[in-house]
Parts: sequence; structure tokens; C-alpha cells
Amino acid sequence: MKPRRGPRRWPRRLGIAALVVLEVATLAPGLLKNVARHQVVPLEGGHYLHWTQSRRMAEEIRRFVAPGG
Repeated sequence: MKPRRGPRRWPRRLGIAALVVLEVATLAPGLLKNVARHQVVPLEGGHYLHWTQSRRMAEEIRRFVAPGG
């Protein structure tokens, strides 16, 4: 099997919520351009967003997976 080359392709029907550091938020939409349902949530902080922004991340994930979200 040949290794995949080029940008990562996500399944079009897969919903993706990208919770990213504010400084790289401008890169995320380009990575998700072939995904029909996606959301980019820029968060302030460093590498440990899951510690420093856990409450906000939980709120955003709940909103994204909720019916009509």
C-alpha cells in the first residue's frame, strides 16, 4: 500500500469542531474546506488548552453535537 501524499482529506459527511489556539485559527478553515459541517473555535492559551479552557471547550462541543448545532 502506497503512503498518502498531500493534504489530509476528511470524510465530507463527518462533522468536525476544531478547537484551536487563537494564533493558528486562520489555518484551520483551509484544512477543513472539504468538510460540509465544520466549526473553528479559536481559544486563547497555549499548548494545554484542555486544562486552561476546558469549560469553554465543553460548552462548544455540546453546542456542536446538539441537534441543529
